[in-house]
Amino acid sequence: MVALMKNKIMDKVSNLLISTATSIFVILILLSTAAMAEDTEIYFGGGASNDSIVRPNVLLVLDTSSSMTNTDNTGITRLDRMKTALHSILDSANNVNMGLMRFHREGGPVLYPVANLDASSTEVEGVGDNGPLPLVYSRIKNSEDDAQEFVTDGSVNLTSNKLSMVEKVVGGLTNTTLEIQIAAQNDAVEEKTNGSMYRNSSDLELVRENSGNANQKIGIRFLNVNIPSGATITNAELEFTIDERHTRATNLTIVGEKTLNPPVFGSGSNTISNRMGNSTTSSVPWNALPVLNVDEKLISPDLTSVINELIGQPNWNTSSHDMAFFITGSGKRTVESWNGGDGRQPLLRIAYTSGSGAASTEQQLVGLRFEDVAVPQGATITDAFIEFAAASANSDATSLVITAENVDDSTTSFTPVVGNLSSRAVNSTSASVNWDTVEAWTQDEHYLTPDIKTVVQEIVNRSGWCGNNAMAFFLQGGSGLREAVSYDGNTAAAPVLHINYDENSVANGACINQTFQAQVATGSNDVEQRADGTMYSNSSDLELTEDGGIQTIGLRFTNIRIPQGTTIQEAYLDFTSKDSRSGGTSLTINGEKSADAGAFTTTANDLTSRTLTTASTAWSPGAWSTGETYSSPDLKLIIQEIVNQAAWDGGNALNLVISGSGLRRAWSNDGNPAKAPVLRIKVSGELSTGFKTVRNRMHDIVTELNWKSGTPIVDTLYEAALYYRGDDVFYGTTRGNSQNAGTSMSRSEYTRVSHPASYTGGTVVREAGCTDDNLNSTACKTEHITGTATYKSPITLECQNNYMILLSDGYPSVNTSKSKVETLTGSSCAGSGSGECGPEIANFLYTQDQSNDFTGDQIVKTYTIGFNILANGKAYLESISNVGGGTYQDAGSSAELVTAFENIIADILSRPTSFASPVLSINAFTKLYHNNEIYFSLFKPERNRRWNGNVKKYKVCAGTEVDADNNPLCTRGDILDVNDVDAIGGDFRIKESAQSIWSSAADGPLIQEGGAGSQIPGYSTRKLLTYTGSTAPASSVTLDSSAHRVWSSNSALVDLVGNNLFNHSSPFSGTETTEINELIDWMRGRDVKDENEDGYTTDNRWVFSDPLHSSAIPITYGYPVDGSGDPSDGADADTEPDYVVKLLLATNDGTLRMVNAHNG
Repeated sequence: MVALMKNKIMDKVSNLLISTATSIFVILILLSTAAMAEDTEIYFGGGASNDSIVRPNVLLVLDTSSSMTNTDNTGITRLDRMKTALHSILDSANNVNMGLMRFHREGGPVLYPVANLDASSTEVEGVGDNGPLPLVYSRIKNSEDDAQEFVTDGSVNLTSNKLSMVEKVVGGLTNTTLEIQIAAQNDAVEEKTNGSMYRNSSDLELVRENSGNANQKIGIRFLNVNIPSGATITNAELEFTIDERHTRATNLTIVGEKTLNPPVFGSGSNTISNRMGNSTTSSVPWNALPVLNVDEKLISPDLTSVINELIGQPNWNTSSHDMAFFITGSGKRTVESWNGGDGRQPLLRIAYTSGSGAASTEQQLVGLRFEDVAVPQGATITDAFIEFAAASANSDATSLVITAENVDDSTTSFTPVVGNLSSRAVNSTSASVNWDTVEAWTQDEHYLTPDIKTVVQEIVNRSGWCGNNAMAFFLQGGSGLREAVSYDGNTAAAPVLHINYDENSVANGACINQTFQAQVATGSNDVEQRADGTMYSNSSDLELTEDGGIQTIGLRFTNIRIPQGTTIQEAYLDFTSKDSRSGGTSLTINGEKSADAGAFTTTANDLTSRTLTTASTAWSPGAWSTGETYSSPDLKLIIQEIVNQAAWDGGNALNLVISGSGLRRAWSNDGNPAKAPVLRIKVSGELSTGFKTVRNRMHDIVTELNWKSGTPIVDTLYEAALYYRGDDVFYGTTRGNSQNAGTSMSRSEYTRVSHPASYTGGTVVREAGCTDDNLNSTACKTEHITGTATYKSPITLECQNNYMILLSDGYPSVNTSKSKVETLTGSSCAGSGSGECGPEIANFLYTQDQSNDFTGDQIVKTYTIGFNILANGKAYLESISNVGGGTYQDAGSSAELVTAFENIIADILSRPTSFASPVLSINAFTKLYHNNEIYFSLFKPERNRRWNGNVKKYKVCAGTEVDADNNPLCTRGDILDVNDVDAIGGDFRIKESAQSIWSSAADGPLIQEGGAGSQIPGYSTRKLLTYTGSTAPASSVTLDSSAHRVWSSNSALVDLVGNNLFNHSSPFSGTETTEINELIDWMRGRDVKDENEDGYTTDNRWVFSDPLHSSAIPITYGYPVDGSGDPSDGADADTEPDYVVKLLLATNDGTLRMVNAHNG
């Protein structure tokens, strides 16, 4: 590989003081292993109809710290925006294996192992003790899908933060608690003793400065404090999260700023001091602050007197107002600020009572609607529950009744129309479940209903039920109150429906709506048949259908996992537009009538010679805009005709053929693999992969993501390294709470240990009350893995590429892995603090072999995405991707995040590693000296049949080179370019700025720049020789003659080519002669097919083909004058010939090349 590691390889190159034969053998073994690969058909697939594609591994590493709860003034948290983007990516990603990791306070677990998105989740996760039990997991997805209706008047509430089951207090005094966090970086500030303002600190020192012994002033500001006039404050407090543990005696004072809407803190000197002149007369002393550990909560005394003074100001009304507070005193406690990296911002909590009159209790009807309930029709339900998160603590006696809407599909959400819920509840299931003597609820704990399988069974037994329809449930009757979090209260804590069923009970053909998708996987699977019948498979786009004439398009989709005879509900082709087009276009889409469609070939008229389906679909697409996705009309009749064939089997391939007139230009696989055409098929029935795919399961896991404080980037990268390497599980053995003594267990119920399918060995230990059905229970905080659990590396093939995509919104706040990383990498980390060792672990994964199971280096490249990130975090993530072999992307919205992911995945799919097989030039005259020349045979695998290649020459530093002052010019073993500058960068790739020795300008790692390839003459003057005889010669033949020269005036060659093309000798027709001459010109190097897509066919093409499985061999001619063996002595041209070095190299276009090593 071009990623040649100087510290691993070139030290051996510089020490070749053994015999020449042994030296050459050692060098070739050391330097060619990185270029080893299986046959290209194995590397890229495309030949067989089954799943032969080698997919890259992509591990998503996700920031789930508390800063991801920031809304950035959008009204939607970063976490929810990330989830929206991830759902979109999971829907659109194809031809990759994907896995998930997340942050928890220390490190992070493997939430789901890297696997083919369209594989069966049962195959990946295993089978339960009683047969497969696919988990159906559906969370409320919309505000209109959890609703409450007063029984007395039928009024419906769709927007409450709580679901009151089933009695609600109306009128009288209402108890309310507000919790407001600071919302911007300038709302938590420090004023130093010199009056300067610090508005972007990652923490707040209460109140002693880090830089000295002086005490500073703190200002904090909270927006939209909505307290109605006349409210009675019952309690008020400030809550901080400890960032550093301190024991110094600390005494503080808190006052408020007495103005209705205090402005943002400015940058001018003494901003806080000046504003404190308008402080409340009330102040609250906060003395003898406790000593707390990192992540624990520091809570102020009651601030009721200060709050009462603020809301007692004239013109305070029910409209929201802002509040600001000042903190002064002595001592030190360090707490998180807005910029703390994991967002554990200061919080204002105010409890108050409002209202008047006598209170009454009214009963409510609660409705819950769950979409995509993936239970096949008639399946035997083994258990079913609804999970709630408690919105408040309730312990009074409560009993409920649970039923469901008795329909095939609860297609519509609830509406605010009076009586909407009760009118639907009239048609409830005959089965009901009593939830009697509901246990006492603790706020934020999760609770399950009793088993409601009888209710669910009644629905799925309906003849019209189909899996992935919607179900609606009602909770009513009874008495008492339990308040649960609604969708509007917290989307991540909204009610969830869990269902397990016996897969063996499902009848053949049972209805379940599933969607299968496939994307064109190789360049040879989307082709164009030109008007003259020639086939073109390496275009960067697909012209539908005019391109200098009317052409036909062929699309091949492999491994279609739909069983024979399955009912097709709908099917569509998705194209991504390469440019904007609006002219009239009329297309016809057919399928190839084959039970397992074969690969496209270069045979003339390959597409139009195939038998097509009787069914076809007409399409007159509207105007297209660049970069947008457009779908064809429904193709279900075509697909149905194909899968109905008796010989069809799940996993076979199908071809689609598009003809017509007009022009729409779409991306092809060659142009952008991530934007290649996609086939989406919705079926009623089981896929060959079963009822649940990895893609489905990962959707569930993304939906389940909830935040926990801490941004342990280095810890999580370390755990990801362990996973890729197949080492023992470390941070994934707990829920991020017990690797170090004293670590907070706060919100550990929302994290996980590593997925059982990601490791072998080890035993999961849980407390009573922690079950698979209720993993968010606080009883699960202590879940852990005992024994030796060893990760199962996702690296399963030598030619497989491996990647990580790290998404974060801040600089690391936690790092307990420095010594572990240094032990793993064998080197010390630079820098200091919580970001230390991040770049080092990324560079180690990229530059060192991560698997002993295969020859060659198996590396992992790391990409990074900054999500609403500040400058220090952005610089840090860039430093990781820069040395990790990836790129950095910025994103702020869900749409931008989707684009960032798409850009990275497109780069991954289009960027198989460049390969090289370097050789040294060994002196032929002595066994004790080597020349300082090294040659790289380069090529880059592409997703088409012909790959470009090159040979480039560099120098090897001998360590003896010095400047005029006798200072070393280079380090022994360094690879130098023509300017004697290091050609290999810190990422162990050829530098973009490097200029190889035969090149006229910097050519870096580019295949089609510089090197021997750039020295080849243009096609009009190029000398190309071939034997044109019809039989093998009896003796040697001199090829350098007109009879064997490749040009169109060579009649012998014309006859030879024409015979092969048209099966007859000359004379040839005018059309035949044109085709013969074009083929000869193509061999000489004319761009007959416009391969560079510049609109010209008379210019030169890149003619140096790939040297796959071939290394350049240097051969030395001549000898030096004095027999010393040192070529630096030169040669005496008057008495003896000088020596020259020639490189012999075979390339895969059938050419044997000889290159002059002096000038290329």
